[in-house]
Amino acid sequence: MDWDHLNTWLGNLFSAGAIVGTLLGWLPVLAALIGAVWYCVQIYESKTFQSWLTVRRTKRVEMLEARLARMRQKLPVVDPGD
Repeated sequence: MDWDHLNTWLGNLFSAGAIVGTLLGWLPVLAALIGAVWYCVQIYESKTFQSWLTVRRTKRVEMLEARLARMRQKLPVVDPGD
């Protein structure tokens, strides 16, 4: 049995229950916040979000490398023998 899969299902079930219970007034607001944090972690760890982050970071690095190359071209050449 895959325990990670079971833990994810149980976490989702309890989080949804906590949010609904808070909306109905049965539980304190803290329960809904914990449920919302659980869902945020699940979204952040998803393959879709991680691939989006990777693409975004790769584009950012490429942009910064191009900017650095342009800045290096503008530097004056200094001869240490002078």
